[in-house]
Amino acid sequence: MRILKCLCNILGLSNKLDPNNISDLQSEVNLDISNDFDDSEKITRTIFSPMNIKNDDSLRNNSFTTPAKKDEVSVNRLDYTTPNFIKKISKFISNPDKGRGYYGLGVIDVKEIYESDSDIVYSPNEVTVEEVTIENKFHSDIKIGFVKEVGKPLPMKYAYKVEQMVQKVRFYKDNNPNSETWDSGDLA
Repeated sequence: MRILKCLCNILGLSNKLDPNNISDLQSEVNLDISNDFDDSEKITRTIFSPMNIKNDDSLRNNSFTTPAKKDEVSVNRLDYTTPNFIKKISKFISNPDKGRGYYGLGVIDVKEIYESDSDIVYSPNEVTVEEVTIENKFHSDIKIGFVKEVGKPLPMKYAYKVEQMVQKVRFYKDNNPNSETWDSGDLA
């Protein structure tokens, strides 16, 4: 039960739900989200430090590079959730000991992803904490059209797609990363 209460707090559901009732938690997360994307829809990408940040606080291209053996960059659909939820999920998946300390959020429009000759697919996934699993109904993946090989850089054509997205993304540094809420302005 302690794990479920912790998870409710992380997801910002603690004030809305009875953590003793698992069906409340499941119904809150079970939203009806379209598989289709509007060009103006806002997409967020968690930005980690020092992994994704240059010395001048600008983004490295790796902030939108697919991991090895995959063609997917994990993002969330901001139009269907809140900056507070995105922040809580971002902090939850951070791992400061491995250079993945939560630092802020990048925002990009779906149209800008398409203009970068890339695609986006709705791909809800599951988040597991110890023995508790919930669905992240806001999750999607940006696809660049290439599966990166281990230890090899992306071919220029695909590296250019990533670079275009990084140039278009609006980066919002979290001015108070230790807080539970997003207090660093509107995400546009």
